[in-house]
Amino acid sequence: MKAIKIAELKNLLSYYLRRVRLGESILVTDRDRVIAKIARVSARDHPLVDTEAKWQKRLESKSAIRRGVGPR
Repeated sequence: MKAIKIAELKNLLSYYLRRVRLGESILVTDRDRVIAKIARVSARDHPLVDTEAKWQKRLESKSAIRRGVGPR
């Protein structure tokens, strides 16, 4: 588990989120005190994490999107 400062996290957020996506956990520090932990969340761990298909169906049911009906 890697500990990083807030400023470094701000400057390299995309990089650290890619590392979390790969399974690494990140500790965020403020003045050398750990204030947060960033860890990957799976769909089994949290009900808000949805599959892309469910997400698209939910948007379609709310008329937020409309799927195409023919070949691309």
